[in-house]
Amino acid sequence: MQKKAVLIGPPNVGKSVIFNHLTGRYVNVANYPGTTVEVARGYTRLAGQPWEIIDTPGIYSLQPLTDEERVTRELLAAARPDVVVHVADAKNIRRLLPLTLALIDAGLPVILVLNLMDEAVAAGVTIDADRLAAILGIPVLPAVAVKKTGLDRLRQAIIAYQPRAVSPFRFTSALETAVAAIAARLGPRPGLAPRFLALMLLAGDDASHALLKNDAAYPGIKAVIRSAAETSGRPLAQTIAAERQDQADGIVAAAVCYGAPRRQRAADLLDRL
Repeated sequence: MQKKAVLIGPPNVGKSVIFNHLTGRYVNVANYPGTTVEVARGYTRLAGQPWEIIDTPGIYSLQPLTDEERVTRELLAAARPDVVVHVADAKNIRRLLPLTLALIDAGLPVILVLNLMDEAVAAGVTIDADRLAAILGIPVLPAVAVKKTGLDRLRQAIIAYQPRAVSPFRFTSALETAVAAIAARLGPRPGLAPRFLALMLLAGDDASHALLKNDAAYPGIKAVIRSAAETSGRPLAQTIAAERQDQADGIVAAAVCYGAPRRQRAADLLDRL
């Protein structure tokens, strides 16, 4: 039986390098149905097991504001991947960690790859990957993809990945109460986890509301959203984003140190070129 791994992350973090390393030459690039957004699919064997590797468009969030973000979220919901490899720029971990937290909320089997570690070190950023993995409850792998550093370890992590229950990071009590109330009304359903869908509904995501507008549970869900909005005092999307960043900042404070940037040698500049 063929397994499936999806690569996800913002533009210019090395996803394509990792995709090429995993797949080699067996690659198909085509537009996602009904869009001009390209999705690359490659096929390989890992430890004798056939795998499909999917390279998604660059995104920053699972709350879609662009076609790329909408396509990626639809693909994640439909593909039911065995592994999701979130490729992040290590030196910008604070800005990119909220996407990792959203993937965990979505109930997806996540591996976090801290790529561009050489640039992070040069910028004075030190990340305790083991500490970060312990906090998040998922594998965290440092890498320098263009030098193939860490990619063999990633390959082994994909092969060895075992599904596990990962506890989501909690929001403040009022918001968490609303999330729990909506998730309970949604119940188990295919696609992304009810907790994630509840957050999207609270954030006013049009696609999520359209999905449920004819659902028997929708009137009750709308009532919960109205009550939460009155309690928040500001748009719920802003509240969720701010609290998500607070979660990320707490994690960064526990696992990341920021020091003085290293003075670049001429050899470093030539290497980057």
